[in-house]
Amino acid sequence: MAEKADKAEKKKLTIDEILVLKTGVVRTIEIQVDGEVADQLERLRLIYNEALDLDHKSNKPDEAPKIKEQIEELIDQSKATLVEFRFQSIGREKYDNLVESCKPTADQKKQGMPYDPLRFAPALIASACIEPEMTLEQATEIFDSPKWNNAQVMRLFHAAQEANDETGDIPFSKIDTGRIGSSVSSLITRPNVESLIQSSPDGS
Repeated sequence: MAEKADKAEKKKLTIDEILVLKTGVVRTIEIQVDGEVADQLERLRLIYNEALDLDHKSNKPDEAPKIKEQIEELIDQSKATLVEFRFQSIGREKYDNLVESCKPTADQKKQGMPYDPLRFAPALIASACIEPEMTLEQATEIFDSPKWNNAQVMRLFHAAQEANDETGDIPFSKIDTGRIGSSVSSLITRPNVESLIQSSPDGS
């Protein structure tokens, strides 16, 4: 009943009011730019687990708490190199123009590609990323750099795509307990950018 009452009381907006309210869909991701911190944490985790077992069997002072402190300290330090990227929809017309400017090669056309993903991906990343702002040259540098692995580059590209592909609807209603699941469908189909990048002459 309360839900029906909420719907009944909701003001109906005019198209002019809707146009004023509308903002572009946003997607935010975080990427750890320190390439060693994850490995350091994993090694400390293994050492910590071994220390827990030894502490249970030994009469010596426990070592695991000291290692736990190292892990917590490293996690705190790693926050300084955890970088946030925010992507926003660029609109249908600009998106279509980007696709048109990155025409597929003859081989890519045979594979059913609507564009050249090796050119389109950095172009979309540069166009859609609002924080931090970046140029096409900077996005291409990220895309081609050996410091950025395939998984990280694909996270940037997919976030840029999601900002332009998804509706931005709220994926859940009011809840009291339990987990909140993601509304992002794993069935979204895109040109297989990953396989093309992995088979590119650069090997990036």
